[in-house]
Amino acid sequence: MVDALSRMVHAMHAITISTCKSDLKIRILEAGNSYQQYMQIKRSLQQGEMQPKYKDYEMKEDGFILYKCRIYVLNSQGLKNLVLSEMHRVPYVGHLGCQKTISTIREQYFWLHMKKIVVDYIAWFLECQKVKNKHKNPIGLI
Repeated sequence: MVDALSRMVHAMHAITISTCKSDLKIRILEAGNSYQQYMQIKRSLQQGEMQPKYKDYEMKEDGFILYKCRIYVLNSQGLKNLVLSEMHRVPYVGHLGCQKTISTIREQYFWLHMKKIVVDYIAWFLECQKVKNKHKNPIGLI
């Protein structure tokens, strides 16, 4: 069931992405140029020698590697934390919670084991734990 608040979050996030002056994408691209696996995928795509394991990858004109139309993020915890911070902590987005954060990140980015990493990040984030609703029945007579 879709409600007005979830639609508002997606619309607000689309607006913030288009107007944000973040260097997130630049940092992903710069880190990729020094990462061996990223460069191997990039060379394979440039040469047109598509190995079966790279069939879902493509390269944009600006040098980004896309996996199924989403930006491929390296296996670098620093870059993943940067994306998570951009999508979860910044004031203009708010703290969306696990499911909304996962779905928002999945629209634009890809890395292996994303769901587990997002859940662990949010579980570690103290502000989210303070405001988290408790799903327990009240103690006492019913």
